[in-house]
Amino acid sequence: MSRAGLAALAAAFDLTESDIETAAERSASQVQRMALLWQSQSTPQDVATKYLRGITKRHHVDLPTKEGLAQRLNRLSDPAWWRRALRKRFRVVEHHAILRAAVHKHASPYVSAKALRRFEADRRRLAALLAHRCAGR
Repeated sequence: MSRAGLAALAAAFDLTESDIETAAERSASQVQRMALLWQSQSTPQDVATKYLRGITKRHHVDLPTKEGLAQRLNRLSDPAWWRRALRKRFRVVEHHAILRAAVHKHASPYVSAKALRRFEADRRRLAALLAHRCAGR
């Protein structure tokens, strides 16, 4: 992939947590609607799988490795699965930062500053979630 192509992907993949949440909900909802339509019309599995492959390709995520269509639909209908898949795309953003020389001994020795901020925000989000869950006991 060219540097320009990588830069474009990195810009597209650098989403905020609320953007990821919105995209995950939208994608899962789209798959749920299509699954109901396919069920009512008895759509062949290969047609449904081709459509699912197109959805995941548009979002630059991998199709779930589960064998059957029902298992793939279960995964792709789950917003939590989409959130995890969309977060994995941050690897491209970090790789682009490395190529731009934003990660090196004198700038930021291990990860980019943006990746560090994202990590710290995730830690705060998870700590708040755990505190909320533990307080409910």
